[in-house]
Amino acid sequence: MKLLLLGGTADARRLAKGLQRDDIEVIYSVAGLVRLPDVDCQVISGGFTQYGGLRTYIEQQSIDAVLDATHPYAQNMTEMAWAITREMNLPYWRFH
Repeated sequence: MKLLLLGGTADARRLAKGLQRDDIEVIYSVAGLVRLPDVDCQVISGGFTQYGGLRTYIEQQSIDAVLDATHPYAQNMTEMAWAITREMNLPYWRFH
């Protein structure tokens, strides 16, 4: 499984470390407004515009599921991720 973890919080960093298993490939995404996290997985920074948008990134990277552990004030990202995953029929979880 390839999991896109939308992060930027301490909880997201803990999740990234806890999800490291042979059967789960984690890609950790931060907006670029925070320092790069010390996690043992691929980290992308600066949003998805550089990849053609979130939908394009998910398609190009063959993402299987999205775990949203962004800051509660990152409402735009949460709404966009939920809408895109719903349209693509992908699992989406929001960590509270």
